[in-house]
Amino acid sequence: MNRIIESNFKEGWVCVEPGVVLDQLNEHLAPNKVFFAPDLSPSNRATLGGMVNTDACGKGSRIYGRTSDHVLELTCVLSNGEVLESVSLEPEALSEYKKKPGISANIFKIVDKVVSEKTDLIQEVFPKMSRFMTGYNLAKVYGNSENNFNLNYLLSGSEGTLAVVSKAKLRLTPLPKHKILLVVKYKTFDDALSDAEMLLKFDPAAIGVLLELIEFQGSVD
Repeated sequence: MNRIIESNFKEGWVCVEPGVVLDQLNEHLAPNKVFFAPDLSPSNRATLGGMVNTDACGKGSRIYGRTSDHVLELTCVLSNGEVLESVSLEPEALSEYKKKPGISANIFKIVDKVVSEKTDLIQEVFPKMSRFMTGYNLAKVYGNSENNFNLNYLLSGSEGTLAVVSKAKLRLTPLPKHKILLVVKYKTFDDALSDAEMLLKFDPAAIGVLLELIEFQGSVD
């Protein structure tokens, strides 16, 4: 399950099996000046299936968001062996999906019922933060950029408890034309933390803090 199945650079997507490693995918994409945006530190061993199941994000999440923000379609296997195809659905298409045979139809019916009837509660309980989610992201099933019903946000981050992902169609992002790294030195760790909010005004992709500890013990010959 580690094949890159299809790439469409004109439309900006790639279709992969869950065992494809992030670095493997981005190496394949690089000649076409695009990449899969979530930037993880263990990129040489992080699989796309694992990234979907944990809704991974990484240090560039301020700009690029989470894995779920780049998932276009998921093909999943349910507990009874049934295959579920999950895509962003407009109301008319959702109605058709609810008529599907097997347990797939019930999944779309129940999730739609829950997120529609409990909208106020979901808005009240779920924090308005980009990096907080552990569990089932009910808030994004409708609360996404397209305002369509999208089960991918619920499947992403579910740790494989709802379905087993067998294929993923992912959105590609143009590689940045330029990168720059700035190193700012502070006297204390607290000084660095207090400046974080000010630094965000410059819209950096990420801010990292490196704490340097130097301790001398004994004599040096």
